[in-house]
Amino acid sequence: MIVDRFENWKWYFREDLGKKVISFIQGLNENSPDTDMEPLCGDTIKTRVMSYETKDPKEAIFEAHRKYIDIQFTLSGKEAIVWMPEVLAKPRTEYDVKNDVLFYHVDMSHATLIQNVPGQFMILFPGEVHGAGIWINNTVEHVKKAVIKVERETFFNFNG
Repeated sequence: MIVDRFENWKWYFREDLGKKVISFIQGLNENSPDTDMEPLCGDTIKTRVMSYETKDPKEAIFEAHRKYIDIQFTLSGKEAIVWMPEVLAKPRTEYDVKNDVLFYHVDMSHATLIQNVPGQFMILFPGEVHGAGIWINNTVEHVKKAVIKVERETFFNFNG
């Protein structure tokens, strides 16, 4: 997992990949319409814009991926994202190859909560369990965000 500010974007991405993703992100704002998952570069890079209200961690859905890396970018509002290594979570479903997702039960005592706010990004690698949309200080807030999915082989030869 990586959390950083957008001014440091270039440190993490190959130039061709970084330009495609940052161009997409720079075209978004809090009024951008929600979308389904859409290709940005075939199946290599896919994007989705979504809106939701933050919630109690007890209501969160926890997942991990095998094929794609998630880059999460908040356009407006703020949320906490729960993160933990997969070995600390208990699978709740079988791995769904088509949707590249495996759902988990988590023990929050093993979780790390990270605030996701405008101006920063969070990269979640395969095998990292995460649950987004969690309130901060027990306060419901409206969040608009983009999720960019990048095939792991495209992202600096990651073979985790």
